[in-house]
Amino acid sequence: DNDSLNTVHVLFEWEQLSNAVSYQIQVAENDSTDFQTPAADLIDSTLLIIIDEGFLWGTTYAWRMRSVNSVGDFGEWSETKIFHIKPLPPIIVSLDVSIYDSLSYEDGITIMDRLGEGIIYAIDMHGDPVWFVHSNIDWSNGFSYLMQFTHFLPNGNFIGIAEGRENNLPSRAFEMGIDNTLIWEGPGNLELFGVHHDVFPMPNGNVLAITIQDTLLPIPDEIDVPEEYSYIDSVSWQGDRIVEWDRNGDEIWSWSVFDHFDMQDFVPESYESMFTPPNNPTDFFYEWTHSNAVWYDIVDNVIYLSVRNLSRITKIDYLTGNVVWNMGKSMPSGDVTVGNDLGLSGQHSVKVLDNRNIMVYDNGYESDSLASKGLEISVINSDSIPEAEVIWDYILPDGLGSPLMSDCDRLSDGNSLLTS
Repeated sequence: DNDSLNTVHVLFEWEQLSNAVSYQIQVAENDSTDFQTPAADLIDSTLLIIIDEGFLWGTTYAWRMRSVNSVGDFGEWSETKIFHIKPLPPIIVSLDVSIYDSLSYEDGITIMDRLGEGIIYAIDMHGDPVWFVHSNIDWSNGFSYLMQFTHFLPNGNFIGIAEGRENNLPSRAFEMGIDNTLIWEGPGNLELFGVHHDVFPMPNGNVLAITIQDTLLPIPDEIDVPEEYSYIDSVSWQGDRIVEWDRNGDEIWSWSVFDHFDMQDFVPESYESMFTPPNNPTDFFYEWTHSNAVWYDIVDNVIYLSVRNLSRITKIDYLTGNVVWNMGKSMPSGDVTVGNDLGLSGQHSVKVLDNRNIMVYDNGYESDSLASKGLEISVINSDSIPEAEVIWDYILPDGLGSPLMSDCDRLSDGNSLLTS
């Protein structure tokens, strides 16, 4: 009653009435006369129902219900209650959608981010917005952040990244309810930019996140430094730490690329691009790894890390922190021993499927035609080097590839969802 909602999929719930076998529920715009033109009028035998059709953004509604007994007689109408659906932020619009086979579409909603706007929203099958949350919420430090979605939790809330760079703050993890209520704030006193790209829910309720870390290192011998920058002998390498926090914000586990990757493994062309005039030497840093996805697998007690700038997926033993294997592009160290022939290039969104295979979005940004694709990879363990085999792929049509942000998911009906 008198709720203000951020969704047009509305949950109604009521208490059991004696002698009732079902209930009639009516919903109408608040200025409607005695429910003569209801937005919804239906009979249901449960005590709660989600009505996902007929409601408009920025509209106030009245609703009522009454019982129906075993012979079809109606009881008295309940007290009429009011609720309001908030206006949709103007920046959220319906998307153009092509439906090729509506019967094969998995029913549900798709979560989207308005990056740089701090708005998370959901669309239905037709591309119409059905839910949103915004970043106009109060944080304990008094500052503001821009929200980004990563994962839903079993309790119905979701976690994500609170982007702080707009206020020169490190980004942090958070948990939020679907009603736009901030539930939990991750640590805010983090190094450099803080959390980036992914926050993952651990089975024990902790959260796993990718964070920034840097180290000042000598310029590699093979780098040809232009004469105007010859006085520079060291540059900051920017890498990644995986951090696990409990809900008190205490760090209980961490893993760093600087401890487990060989410094021989880097991309000289990217390194040398720093020295292109008129770049300012005070701004120099080498973005070494740029990891973009992390996934914990409870079955094997391992973590998978997608390392974009090295075109590498790393499997990490959670107990020891040791690298089990590296998959992807061959590097000078010889540490990448799995899937050298897969052609991974700037991949995103690594995850473990129910069938124990790995799914990943391969951006293919090093290919001439930007051949982005979704991949399902089987890794067969052996006594020596594991063997990786692509057992499913979908190459996106020309013009739909993405060198940067992208995602892939395997849906419960077996369909695959690729976001480019």
